[in-house]
Amino acid sequence: MASLAPPLLKALLLFSLLLTLLPRTAANRIKTLKQCAGSSIPVYPPNNHNYNRLKALSFRSNFATPLAIAEARNEWQVSQLVICARKAHIRVCARSGGHSLIGHNLCKGLVIDLSAMRQVSIKPGFVAFIQPGAVLGEVLWTLHKSKRWMAAGVCPAVGFAGYVLGGGHGPYEGKLGIACDSMLSVRMVDRFGKILDVSRTKRPFLFWAMCGAGGGQFGIVTSFRWRTVSSKQFDNAVVFRFRWPASRGGELMDKWQRYGEWGGAVWFRIEIYLAKRDKAVFGYGACYGVKNVAECMGRLNKAPFFNTPQRSTTYISTVRNALDLHAFFGPKGGWGSYRANNLYEAMLQQRGTESGQANERIYQSTFLRSADKTGPSRQFWQQYVNFCQSAFGARSVPWVVCELNLFNNAIDRKQNNAFPFRQANLITHFIVGGGSSRDTRFVYNRMKKYLRPFTIGVYVNYPELFLENYAKSYWGANLGWLKRVKKLYDPRNFFMNPQPIPAS
Repeated sequence: MASLAPPLLKALLLFSLLLTLLPRTAANRIKTLKQCAGSSIPVYPPNNHNYNRLKALSFRSNFATPLAIAEARNEWQVSQLVICARKAHIRVCARSGGHSLIGHNLCKGLVIDLSAMRQVSIKPGFVAFIQPGAVLGEVLWTLHKSKRWMAAGVCPAVGFAGYVLGGGHGPYEGKLGIACDSMLSVRMVDRFGKILDVSRTKRPFLFWAMCGAGGGQFGIVTSFRWRTVSSKQFDNAVVFRFRWPASRGGELMDKWQRYGEWGGAVWFRIEIYLAKRDKAVFGYGACYGVKNVAECMGRLNKAPFFNTPQRSTTYISTVRNALDLHAFFGPKGGWGSYRANNLYEAMLQQRGTESGQANERIYQSTFLRSADKTGPSRQFWQQYVNFCQSAFGARSVPWVVCELNLFNNAIDRKQNNAFPFRQANLITHFIVGGGSSRDTRFVYNRMKKYLRPFTIGVYVNYPELFLENYAKSYWGANLGWLKRVKKLYDPRNFFMNPQPIPAS
């Protein structure tokens, strides 16, 4: 025993020394960072009230504990923070809207918060200038003042930058394509703090990669130039919500999966909940460029799926304008249940309202494609409805949402960008949570397994931490080229991401 005491004592002393050095090391790094950044750039360490306030704003606020959080108010400050972080040997990540479903905007290094950089304006030629901290509701509100519009997702609280860099799926894609198809150029801070102009003519390989790779892969975007369209066809629209008994789900969805959505002039989403909430399959969406309800119903009645028996109308109405249309899709419209009472609130007061909501949930979004034109069978879809209604028998899970959208029309046009799954027929969203972590994970795995025969990829804006081969799942056939871009611009993952593009 005596002979073992000195080595054991040395080990204990070394361990104690490490415990005392680690906090000092973190404190010294933060001190170096703050001294380099200067007093004009706020940098908050843990336990600072501003640190806690900013951390709590993330959609998944429990993912990581950052070493520090800094607020950047302009492009120069972003550049300076990157330079100073390198000097302090701190890796970084950026946060625009904070809506990452797995919380990768809360890294263990320096979080550069861009929410103060939210300017949106219209330039000559109806080109939009958009900073990364703007959220979708703010962008659409400003565009509509000039009678302009763009492809956007249903949630107005989502940050613009993260949304478009992952592609950008939403209710206007059948007409306008995915959101980043309209990207004209970006300005970006690279890992050395250098400001880069990126477009089809300047660094075209990087420009190609930035549409579809997802946020936080190559640098920090500080502004976008964006192509917009007239809002006229979306100012004249009818919104609707219909209901079928769950027992009709297989028949309904078997026909719906082959619907052409009127060349993109109709958007029709399928939605299913737990049976204890409603034993039904819902379809909600909009007709674009119509004068009245009768014209919209005329379009829908020509679709075989729409005449599946036992349909009832839950809600249908014309809208005042495109803002009214978009608010219907969002939380103040009950996610496609009714028109919002207050458009200002619905579009401009949603930032941060969903903070922490992803903490107890798992999200998945898969692209589906059938080997033939018929798609999955009626029996497949009826079983899918049954699974959504029952959570595969996991009784502790109180919250399940299944959503499906057709993936067609303008999306199918070939584009010079890295978005990999245009050939998909459908995109699904599956959200489960609120129960025990074991049951939540069980339901997630069962749904993933059920969809696997038709799955060709996973939507990078709905990242999943449990993916075995996330790189192939997110980027498909484009992975090889994306690796080359990653190797050029961020080979050692200075920009922290729990699921980075492999550099080799």
